[in-house]
Amino acid sequence: MESFDIVNPPGREEEIATLENYISQNKNIILLGARRVGKTTLLNAIEARKKESYKVIYYNCEQYREINHLFAYLFARSKKLKIFVSSIGTKEEGELKEERGLTEEILSKYDCEPFLIENYARPYSPEKVEEEEIKNSDVFLLILGKDKSENVKKEFEFALKYDIPILCLIKNYSGSNKEKGEIVQEIITHIKNIEKEKGGMCTYKRYYSLVEFKSVLEECIKNEKERWIGTTIDKYRKEEFRKVGDKFFEARKQSKDTFLILIDELGELRKDGKNNFEDFLAYLRGKTKEANNARISFVLTGSENVFTLESQKYFSDFEIVEINPFSKNVAKDVLRKIMKIEFEDVILEKIVALCGTLPADIKNFGEKFEWIIKANGKEKWKDAIIKSITAIVNKEGYRIEELFFKNLSSETRNFLEEVIIHLPATKNEMKIYFPHENFEGILKEVTQNFIILKQDEGLKYDCVSRLLRLCVIKRKNPSLFNGIISSDIK
Repeated sequence: MESFDIVNPPGREEEIATLENYISQNKNIILLGARRVGKTTLLNAIEARKKESYKVIYYNCEQYREINHLFAYLFARSKKLKIFVSSIGTKEEGELKEERGLTEEILSKYDCEPFLIENYARPYSPEKVEEEEIKNSDVFLLILGKDKSENVKKEFEFALKYDIPILCLIKNYSGSNKEKGEIVQEIITHIKNIEKEKGGMCTYKRYYSLVEFKSVLEECIKNEKERWIGTTIDKYRKEEFRKVGDKFFEARKQSKDTFLILIDELGELRKDGKNNFEDFLAYLRGKTKEANNARISFVLTGSENVFTLESQKYFSDFEIVEINPFSKNVAKDVLRKIMKIEFEDVILEKIVALCGTLPADIKNFGEKFEWIIKANGKEKWKDAIIKSITAIVNKEGYRIEELFFKNLSSETRNFLEEVIIHLPATKNEMKIYFPHENFEGILKEVTQNFIILKQDEGLKYDCVSRLLRLCVIKRKNPSLFNGIISSDIK
């Protein structure tokens, strides 16, 4: 079974062309559709296609469900890591002048922002300025030789005070610390203790030559950069979301880069227990409307219709692109494309009739079906279909149901439990299966969540995911499940 092509996912040529057209016009976009319909696949395709011309940041709201974390993540990922460089002397004089000059070059090369005090006019109160700069840094880079410096010690203490991650590079002259001054030795001892107690908050390395210094520093940046960014995210997520959001948007005004922000499943942020979702939407809407943010484009996705109805006022000028399940013909073409075994059209028809046309469902089925066919032979395709569907339902049924049902009220879950077995059905038929005074409200909820939708060809409603329907039937009525899959492949 071949994986979907990330850059060119099958069956989505039209949607990708539409998205690229809107992005080229600096439009903000909403991708709206059912779970498992392929919204994330489209975001991955856009990221792969645009990463050379945009700074692309992808964020999955399902992972944290926290508004503060969203803005902290965007801020940390969009800015250069600010690294305060502390050592005795300057680039022009002192024991470590060559290291300081080389450090500035290397940090800039790796897209970091080095802060060296000698690059700025000497302030009236240098200690206060240094403290503020260290406080606002992401990393404290300490270079130690053998000469003592009270100022370096003070800077080190500021880094400890504000919990700034420390990278310490220690210059060795004779393979020991005997020649190092008392202050330097005191700092080294302290750093060793921090590494034992706090682990990742402090890293120290030794070097003997300028060539080795360059190699060690570059290796540390490569190995530690992601951890430093993570620490920066944790630092800013403690702030009120508007405060860190303002920092993100203000920094983007000053930047010459063009950003493409991909935010997946925005509706999951409603589960943030600390912040009001409506307040967040209003704030986000205001910021995206600011004229100076022309170099930022947002692509948002949602499996719940948080973008219309009550919240429509926040997204009135976003371009909405609805992502639908594949048509039957496209679904069959996709199966042909991703499976390495050729089958007659009638067999593909039966597969699509059973597992539906959601891209994730097709891929899930195809992986199991191909494996079973290879093990048992192509001529046993009927048994392979039954075994594939049964394996998915038995092993993944609970996960699939929760994926669709987790945000629903208890009465809406009850509605689906009773009605889904009888689908496709008209509204009046569903009322017979589930007579309820709030029937219209419940039906509205399941359609807004893209679980049950009206079919194009008539008045009947059907389940968007055939696999979801089969999972519910198998749990509630196993004999009916066996009868359905047996009759559908005759």
